[in-house]
Amino acid sequence: MTTDATPAVAHSKLTSAQSGPYRDEAAVVDWQADVRGGCATGVRGETPTDGSGRSGEDGPSVRDSTGPSFRSVTVDSDALGDLGTSIEETIEQLGSGVGSLSPAELRLCFESITPIVADYDDRDVRRFLLGVTETVERFDGMAHYHLPAEYDSETVDSIEALFDAVVEVQYGSGGIEQRWHLADPDITTDWLAL
Repeated sequence: MTTDATPAVAHSKLTSAQSGPYRDEAAVVDWQADVRGGCATGVRGETPTDGSGRSGEDGPSVRDSTGPSFRSVTVDSDALGDLGTSIEETIEQLGSGVGSLSPAELRLCFESITPIVADYDDRDVRRFLLGVTETVERFDGMAHYHLPAEYDSETVDSIEALFDAVVEVQYGSGGIEQRWHLADPDITTDWLAL
């Protein structure tokens, strides 16, 4: 998920992370909500128009002809539920393909959940995140969500239990560092170079 990027920026990030002739299918789920001004990137698929606020229109293929296409799905509604449904349907479409998915083949990155935690109440945020994480887990996938907030903030505290770990990042004396907070078992690492 790339919340603060256009489909073209999301495509460039995905392209730079891939090497060799094999390229995975990918999609951008573009959320046109008034509460925020970016887009969300998911994995593959298109959503049919069904009156739910999701347009389902594929964007043009922007990958070369040797690999699968990169698609764009637009969510025209401000409703958080419509965004969640579009993301979940996209993941389900990918998981229903030929040969399905191997464990950890599905990767979901939500670049910033800041607009969601800022503009929706805690209950709606938890319900949205739980729905997306349950879908990812159902397909043996991996997901991570970025939130630029202090670890001891109320915001992090309200959603931390939904995740296996929280990773803090900071600029330390030796450069960028990370510290992991694992939920089970309850372990916090020292600051480590990133």
